[in-house]
Amino acid sequence: MAQHPLQVLFIDDDRILNMIHKAMLNKINFPSKVTFFESAEEALAYLADNKDDTSDYLIMLDINMPTMDGWEFLDELGSKWAHLTSFVVMVTSSIDQGDITKSKDYPQVIQFIHKPFKYDHLANLKNLPQLKPYFSS
Repeated sequence: MAQHPLQVLFIDDDRILNMIHKAMLNKINFPSKVTFFESAEEALAYLADNKDDTSDYLIMLDINMPTMDGWEFLDELGSKWAHLTSFVVMVTSSIDQGDITKSKDYPQVIQFIHKPFKYDHLANLKNLPQLKPYFSS
């Protein structure tokens, strides 16, 4: 079992997809606290407001967002929030092979998923070696 609770942060500027993802997680009684953000800046503000929280984070991150994109978020996460235990899953509509390659430059990125996010993706997340301890009873 993991030492700290796992919080899930969904960061995607698509409000409708966020509602769909929320419904999916509710339907399967996902065992972690899940918070949705429509911008990377909102998620960074949340991390700042909760800096004393002992949670670890699973961050579901879109790449293409206005103002601050997923890459800029990852750069900020790595520079200001490197002390956090965080695992990032890129959930994106990008079909650019360069994005998949670039994601490998970030040690926090553990998976790259093409939208739409599906129930199978949730099941697979629980089986990733990095996340398995959080979902073991």
